[in-house]
Amino acid sequence: RKMSIVGQDFLDMKLTNVNDNSTRQLADIVAEGKPVVIDFYTTWWGACNGAADTMERNATERKDVNFLLIHIENKAAQAKQFCDRHNITNAQRLQCGEVPAEYGIRYIPHHVVIGKDGKILLNYDKPTRDYMSVV
Repeated sequence: RKMSIVGQDFLDMKLTNVNDNSTRQLADIVAEGKPVVIDFYTTWWGACNGAADTMERNATERKDVNFLLIHIENKAAQAKQFCDRHNITNAQRLQCGEVPAEYGIRYIPHHVVIGKDGKILLNYDKPTRDYMSVV
């Protein structure tokens, strides 16, 4: 379902690259001036497999958008194996230790779309939602 933060400024968080453990803020990615599509996922839930494949396909086709696969369990080795298994090469492979509660993640995968202006365009907790329609 849609969450009430749509239309508000995005909520920043520290992100860690699962390949090299480098860190950056979500704000740094938003500052690049491209829309941002986030897929919050876990490695153990089946629906996350299809969502990751869709994210990678969209990332391959749309270079004008930043696609972020963000693992929410803070287990870099598992996240890296998941991304390797799904051949994730265009979407950014990240994890976060703590997701701001305002995103309201209750189910996974959970998608958030942030516009070029840093406003949240979509905050949705069902994998069937066509998040690309708002990018």
